[in-house]
Amino acid sequence: MRFLKENGNIRDNEYKFLQPTRNLEENGKLPKTRAFGKEITNLFAVLKGNYFKDDSINAQVSVKLKEFYDNYKEKALLHLNEIDKLNLGKLYDCSEYANEIYNYLKDREAPFLIKFGSFLKIQTEVHEKMRECLIDWLVEIHRKFKLLPETLYMTVSLIDRVFAKEKIQKSKLQCLGLASLFIAGKYEEIYPPDLRDYVNVANYQVGKDEILKMERQILKILEFDLSCPSIYIFLQRYSRLLKTDETQFSLAEYLSESQFLDTRMFKYPPSLIAASCLYLSSKILNKDCWNSLIEEQSKYSESEVKSCAGLISKIPNIVENQGFLNIKTKFMSTKYKEVGRMKIEI
Repeated sequence: MRFLKENGNIRDNEYKFLQPTRNLEENGKLPKTRAFGKEITNLFAVLKGNYFKDDSINAQVSVKLKEFYDNYKEKALLHLNEIDKLNLGKLYDCSEYANEIYNYLKDREAPFLIKFGSFLKIQTEVHEKMRECLIDWLVEIHRKFKLLPETLYMTVSLIDRVFAKEKIQKSKLQCLGLASLFIAGKYEEIYPPDLRDYVNVANYQVGKDEILKMERQILKILEFDLSCPSIYIFLQRYSRLLKTDETQFSLAEYLSESQFLDTRMFKYPPSLIAASCLYLSSKILNKDCWNSLIEEQSKYSESEVKSCAGLISKIPNIVENQGFLNIKTKFMSTKYKEVGRMKIEI
């Protein structure tokens, strides 16, 4: 950018704006500006205005952009692990910022953790069995609508966070589930189901107005703070670091959805649950189940993960004995390598 500054084509305040991104933590607080990718984003923000109108500057800009990218790429390689280096340049992997992104998500976990006691203390009409029935039913609806995995994880998160903050009547339980799935669908899906689809799947026992009213209530209770770190996103990350195959990942996904039905898992952060599910699935399949990359990224020791995995290993059998079979049935399909048929034990 020096050539623009020297030629008087860029102001001092704009030049300062292009300085490297600050660390995530500055004086113990997160910066208010964008945390990831600010260097490149800001560069284009400055250049896209008056600077592209002059063809002579355009040519210089192209050269400078290439120099900027090459220099940035060289620096990025210094702190990337071997897996991220292999995926460098892939648009959706964001390898250059992967460590920063997942550290940020781990920092975001704590405010969203739910205490098991808060559920029992607030809810008088709704008990654990009702919650399990609701989630099991929503898993089937999610499968019928062919929605993204992220949508289901967000749905369960919304339901549990509402349970932890607001008393819900037994008669409104079905409406809460549908409204949560409705919100999650609009948040995660490109083409979410229409509102009338939710009414239809509930056999018209819940109307459109009821779902919309519950939607407003949920958003008000949660103060529109919907971006809760998901088990699934950590599962994807750790799976990539462990170089798992499809069967390993599908089994880990089966275990992570099964734990939805056990409120004892409230005390564990999503990142630990994800690491434990992947550890357990790898153990069951006699695959490599832990390495230094996951330990460095997750900040969990193998002993911590093993302890949580031991609890998770018992959940599928408990769930099956209680008659909640939708998750198991879902993962018995060839799409998920029929991992639902496997015996879960370590």
